[in-house]
Amino acid sequence: MTKETVKYSLFLTIFGVLFYRLTGYPEFFYRLIGSVVGIFKPFLIGAILVALTNPIVLWFERRLKCSRGLSIFNAYLVMVGGVLCCVGLIIPSCLVGVSECIMEITKHIRSLDSNQFGYEVIERIPYWNEILAYIEENIQSISQSTFRIVNQLSTSLWSSLIGVLAEILQWFLGFTISIYLIIDQQKVFCSFQRFLAGYFPRQEERVLYFTRFTYHTFQDYMVGRLLDSLIVGLLALIGFSVLKVPYVLLFSFIVFITNIIPYFGPIIGAIFPIGMTLMIDPIRAIWVAIFIFVLQQLDGNVIGPKIMGDSVGLSPLWIISVVILGGSLFGFIGVFLAVPISAVMKEVYELMLKKRLKR
Repeated sequence: MTKETVKYSLFLTIFGVLFYRLTGYPEFFYRLIGSVVGIFKPFLIGAILVALTNPIVLWFERRLKCSRGLSIFNAYLVMVGGVLCCVGLIIPSCLVGVSECIMEITKHIRSLDSNQFGYEVIERIPYWNEILAYIEENIQSISQSTFRIVNQLSTSLWSSLIGVLAEILQWFLGFTISIYLIIDQQKVFCSFQRFLAGYFPRQEERVLYFTRFTYHTFQDYMVGRLLDSLIVGLLALIGFSVLKVPYVLLFSFIVFITNIIPYFGPIIGAIFPIGMTLMIDPIRAIWVAIFIFVLQQLDGNVIGPKIMGDSVGLSPLWIISVVILGGSLFGFIGVFLAVPISAVMKEVYELMLKKRLKR
């Protein structure tokens, strides 16, 4: 038995065991992946912040001729200033808009009670009178059940508060790690290169290529996606203001956030502005729908290709598939990072395939 046969057999055995565990006990893998991500989360956050901040640092260095230290300080000042602006200005306005939207929806629902159509709809609900009679007879037990639910919610809120504090701590650690990484990134890379040269000299070139490819793929995709979404959000802000749409800041923020999600995001971002405007002014809702359609076409054919180009090299079918998978496993972070992770995996597969074909 040759060495290649042993490696191939070992690979098939490990793959078979993992496949059996995944299909038979998927919760085990979910917990395992969640535990690993939880342990390394501050380092992952730090790496993501470095990828997002480094282009700003280079811009200050090359365009404004600032020193390395001053460029890093200015870059983080811009990042922190943007976050504080978002927290202090945009989010409160969006919360006010959400509360007003809820009141508007409630007002429209209550308006059904003021016309005959509303009464007819309610009267057609099966066993409506019996439901009302049951509520009147069992109002005390319903109140007690409601009190128990409130107590459970308070306990859940306390647990959620602890989780939020832990999340804030992880982000603070990640932010601190990113500062040290971006200051000493040349030293870190040189140390990593020396480690490969000393212990894995044959794989050094491939590992360095893979590391650079991974870094640039993630950086180009994340920076490009955020910049593209920011431009689309600003254009939406201008367009909604011209159309005199209510809750302009809230709707623009929704368009900005949802546009980060490939393919599905623009559709999701269009539903809420059109739906809310439809309740207030149906004619204006038509203009909002036309504007959002034009904006999506402009983003898909001009803005997106100009900023991002073909940064990942994946087909639309693959992107849609990995976005659904990433979202189902890791939520919004999974949606955001699924595409660059898949691009890296595709590059690894192609390198392995080329190596095998050369034989």
